[in-house]
Amino acid sequence: MISIHTILNQKLLLGEGIVWDTRSSAFWFVDIQGQKVFRHTPRDDTTLSWNMPQKIGWLIPEFGSNTWIGGLQEGFARLGFGDEVSIDWIARPFQDRFFMRMNDAKADCLGNVWAGSMNNDNESRRDGELFRLSPNGELTVYDTGYCVSNGPAISPDSQLFLHTDSAKRTIYSFDFDKENGSLSGKRIWRIFPDDEGFPDGMNFDVEGNVWVAHWGAGLVSCFSANGQLLQRVKFPVSNITNLSFGGESLDRLFVTTARVGLSASQLEKEPLAGAIFEIYGHGTQGLPTYAFGANDTNLPSIMKNSG
Repeated sequence: MISIHTILNQKLLLGEGIVWDTRSSAFWFVDIQGQKVFRHTPRDDTTLSWNMPQKIGWLIPEFGSNTWIGGLQEGFARLGFGDEVSIDWIARPFQDRFFMRMNDAKADCLGNVWAGSMNNDNESRRDGELFRLSPNGELTVYDTGYCVSNGPAISPDSQLFLHTDSAKRTIYSFDFDKENGSLSGKRIWRIFPDDEGFPDGMNFDVEGNVWVAHWGAGLVSCFSANGQLLQRVKFPVSNITNLSFGGESLDRLFVTTARVGLSASQLEKEPLAGAIFEIYGHGTQGLPTYAFGANDTNLPSIMKNSG
């Protein structure tokens, strides 16, 4: 029996980027509009937070260290979280375009980071791009024309790559070449009808099914690899943004939500908007998190590659 439990009622403006980190046995997430990074450790129920100098969309662990690769408003940076935040810029494609920002990302089995961008000031503009950041620091644009890029996700066999344009209610699929880390064969994977809201963040599980957050519809759905609906979970809040498997056995499913976009009357009806939830009874496990710079297709996770 599937059920939903509130883990943290942080009242996040735009909760996003949730990821399980085996190095700290904690899940990390961001508040994009609140310009904050959070770390929650389930074993002692503690939460730490850091203020950021600009909007941050995501975090990806870096191989062999305690640092992170983060998607800030200006671009890609190496981040350290101690008493203060350290920022070492890697690539700044939006240094002179402050109307843009990074939005969502994943790493692949070759240690590349795949990240999308969007126009922060006008989400209807097709200014978003899909970038690949290689471990050597090379930045490549692989696709363009996105309004709100979201939810890169890579299948367990690293052959199927999914990427979303939330504003178009469309998830696209690509063939992923795990020999050279390239994409090809873009096609529509699924278009979401109005009553399903807007597809947002997503993740594959070990069985090759895809879990998708629905912005505006209060849903998390599980689809087969070919887009067939398998199960659906209803939430008491409208704006579901992202999800990540975590825990020591990767059998916990955490979900982020948001308060932005809701009217005062909606917020009154949704007191848990902006909270972090956990889905119980989903019956599966997630994939270990790939790390930036970890080039090993047989040992894909920081669980085995943290050095």
